[in-house]
Amino acid sequence: MTGTPPSETTTYRYARGRELTALVAGLSAVSGWRAAGNIAWQWLAIGLAMAAALWTRSVPVYLLAVLVIASRQHALGLLVHEGAHYLLFRNRALNDLASDFFCAHPLGGSTALYRDFHFQHHRHTNSEKDPEVKLLHHRADWQFPKTKAQIAGLFLRDLLSLNWREKLAISLKLAAAWSFYKKTAQGGLTARERVAYTVHLAVLVLVLALTSAWIPYALLWLVPSAVAGLIFRLRVLGEHVGVADTSEVTSARSVRVGPVERALFAPLHSNLHLEHHMLPTVPCFNLPAAHAALMQRADFRDAAHLTDGYAFGKGSVLAELTRLG
Repeated sequence: MTGTPPSETTTYRYARGRELTALVAGLSAVSGWRAAGNIAWQWLAIGLAMAAALWTRSVPVYLLAVLVIASRQHALGLLVHEGAHYLLFRNRALNDLASDFFCAHPLGGSTALYRDFHFQHHRHTNSEKDPEVKLLHHRADWQFPKTKAQIAGLFLRDLLSLNWREKLAISLKLAAAWSFYKKTAQGGLTARERVAYTVHLAVLVLVLALTSAWIPYALLWLVPSAVAGLIFRLRVLGEHVGVADTSEVTSARSVRVGPVERALFAPLHSNLHLEHHMLPTVPCFNLPAAHAALMQRADFRDAAHLTDGYAFGKGSVLAELTRLG
C-alpha cells in the first residue's frame, strides 16, 4: 500500500514564503547514514540491556533492562513513523524494507499500513475525518480532563496490561501486520510485504526454537512492550489532546524536555510534534533546527502551543490534561 505523502498538501503555508523555502529544502534532505545509525543504536541498546539482564540474573538489573528495552521499542515505532514519511532512505524500496524488517515487523506492525493511517491523520488533523480521532479520542481512556488519581489508574492498567482488549482493538485498526496478512475489505499487505513479514516470523520462530529462548523472549520483549504502551500513551497525549486547534499553528503541541524525559518519552525529537506537522518533509534529526527557524517568526512564536515536560511539574502535559475542564 502506498499513499500521497502529506508533504504535498499540508506543508506549513508560511514555509512557502520566499524566506523559508530554501531553509525547508535544506532541512528536508534525507540521510541514509543517519537513519542506519539510528536503527543500529536502538538495537544495540536493546541487545546490551538483554545481555545485562541475562548475565546478572538480578531483579533490579532486569527492571532497568525492561525500562531500557521499552524506551527503545518506542523509538523503533518512531522510526516506523520516519519510514512512513519516506525519511529514512532516499530509495523508497530500501526505505520500506528497512523500516519493516528492523522496526515495524519486530513490533508486529507494517510501514505501509501505518502510512495509510498516518497520512490521513495529516490531511484531516483533529477533525472527524482524522483516523486518530476515530480510533483513540472517542474511547473513555483517551478522554480528558481526568483527575490525577484517574490518570495514575490509567497508567497502572497500561503497565499491568489490564486494558489488553483496548490495546488489541487499537492494534487491529492501526498497523498490525498479522491482522492484515490476507486481503480484506479494509485492504491488506502486498505480496512483497507478506513475503517480508513471513520471513521475519520464520526467522523469529527458528531462532527461538533453536535456542529454547521462549521465556527470555517473553520476559525481555513482551513484558517491556507493556511499558512501551504506557510511554506511547503519554507521548500521544502530548501531541494533540487539549490543544486549542484554532489554526494550523495550534493544531498540535510541542514539549520542552530534559535529558530524562527525552530518553524515556521523546527519542528522535518526537517532542517537536507541532514542527513535524508544520514541516512534514523534515527528518527527525533536523526538527530542532526547524523549531529554531520557526521560533524566529512572531506568527508562529506567539501562537504555538509549547508545554514544559510530559509528566513532571505544573506546566507539564499531564498537568494541562488535569486542568482542561
